[in-house]
Amino acid sequence: MFKKLQFKIVLIMIVFITLVMAVIGTTLLNNLFSYFSEEFNNQLDSFFDKEHMDILSESLESANYVESLKNKLNAYSSFLGIDPYRSFFILDAFGGFLESNSGADNKEITVHKTPNLISAINNTNFENKASRKDFIDYAVRLDNGERTAIIYIVDTQEEVRSIANIIFNIIIQALLIGSAIALILSFLLSKVISSPIQKITATATLISDGDLSQRVEIHSADEIGILAETFNTMALKLKSNLDEITGEREKLSTIFSYLKDGVIAFNSYGEILHINQTAIDLLKDTYSENISLPQFISLLNIDYSDKQLVKDTSLGDGKVFYNINFGKKFIDINFGSFSFELSGRPYIGYIVVIHDVTEHFELELARREFVANVSHELRTPLTGIKGAAETIMENPDIPPELSSHFLEMIITESDRMTRIVHDLLMLSRLDNNRVSWKLSSFSPLELMNNRVEIMQHEARSHNQQLIVEKEKGAIPDITGDREKIDQVLTNVIQNALKYTQDNGTVTVSISFKNLKSQKNLKDGQYVVLKVEDNGIGIPKDDIPHIFERFYRVEKARSSEKGGTGLGLAISKDIVNAHGGDITISSVLEKGTCVNIYLPLQCSIKE
Repeated sequence: MFKKLQFKIVLIMIVFITLVMAVIGTTLLNNLFSYFSEEFNNQLDSFFDKEHMDILSESLESANYVESLKNKLNAYSSFLGIDPYRSFFILDAFGGFLESNSGADNKEITVHKTPNLISAINNTNFENKASRKDFIDYAVRLDNGERTAIIYIVDTQEEVRSIANIIFNIIIQALLIGSAIALILSFLLSKVISSPIQKITATATLISDGDLSQRVEIHSADEIGILAETFNTMALKLKSNLDEITGEREKLSTIFSYLKDGVIAFNSYGEILHINQTAIDLLKDTYSENISLPQFISLLNIDYSDKQLVKDTSLGDGKVFYNINFGKKFIDINFGSFSFELSGRPYIGYIVVIHDVTEHFELELARREFVANVSHELRTPLTGIKGAAETIMENPDIPPELSSHFLEMIITESDRMTRIVHDLLMLSRLDNNRVSWKLSSFSPLELMNNRVEIMQHEARSHNQQLIVEKEKGAIPDITGDREKIDQVLTNVIQNALKYTQDNGTVTVSISFKNLKSQKNLKDGQYVVLKVEDNGIGIPKDDIPHIFERFYRVEKARSSEKGGTGLGLAISKDIVNAHGGDITISSVLEKGTCVNIYLPLQCSIKE
């Protein structure tokens, strides 16, 4: 019986409950007495400050100083905590009894010579501390040079002891109740534990069939011991089977298949053990089932031979090659080694992880180009402004007409810088959702007509025709930020004029449509602004990137036209914020068409 797991669990639970309650009870009782002692000293320390000591010392000057002290102490009895368990005594300089809070009835009480009282009698530096377990005391010496009195306060701690008795009784009751509950729960728990173990043992016995030559060391004869013995049989039988499949498990294709990075495993001879689909897609036409490690390294065009790779003693920690140009992609290659043992024989191999960083590389490249473009765009007007200003300063007698020309140049270049900075600030605000929107209801037809009229001068300067068209039917008002929508329309029309040759045509039209199943748009009613030109067009490969920030089509040619590649990106963000969309289609050397879809009610929340 005593070897049964059930008995052990019951015994452990009862011992545990008993120890816990004993520790808790001891801690509570000790802390209770410590707390009351500290509170006793803290209360009296705070009362007997300099101010109160001076007030009490004044009584020593009175002829009947004892009665005067008693009256004052009685007046402060609430601050001193005087109650049936706590009393104060007025003693002479040698500790002799003079008076107490109860008067003559206490004259026969023997005052204990505790360390606190002895320190007060000897007038030594002391700090009142609890000196006995059956009571606590506090002593203060009053001395005006002529008379000396000692105020001695004693607390019997009967109240604390009564509370301690209550707590002790509660702990004993809790211990009995807890032990009873623990007894019941331990029986249930042991039953719950032993029953599954017996089932597992029976199942394990059915699984195992062979004789056992080796056993796990067993230290007990309970159910756990029986389970350990049964699993010894299972372990020995399964070991031979696991050894046969260990090599195959190392090549688990499931792990490789779901990795986003390409993974290729080679054996010590450089032959492929496994390759996942991501790696095959990255290699594309260069992939072959018979590709070897040396061939793979040669495809990467890296300055590292396969012999060096095999001999590299640091390969276990991994060797990484960054930003390898592989076809139209940029990849990071991480080489590492692995080893395993099969039937006592060691095997080694090499693992290659391919990480596609093309998107990150292109983004970094675009950002660098953007910084270079912005620097160039800012430098150009600054150079013009500086040159014009220096010319005026160095030639004070310059003719008024020429001076006006240079001043106009300064203003023009300043406006150009302002536009660049404005675009940068707008982009930053859009990124951080800090754009201040001014929503109102306005006529998009009126907005279009006003913008086209303003830009007619720019079109005529290049002999271009800027035409306005309106489809049949009324164009309703829309709700949105009129200024921001005007900025979008301005950007699109300016691009059309900029990239349309002289004598070309730009057509701006407006229509009202009820759209359904339109990509990137919710079903509903939209005002559509269309800007179409017969200019130089956009290459097909550039169209998917045309709204990307910092992106510029044909950098060399577009740099001559100016701009930072932010206009269309800002425009798309503004339109998308309104709940609309902007699309573009183009044929190289034939022209471009931009459609701006604006909902009647924008989705912006002020």
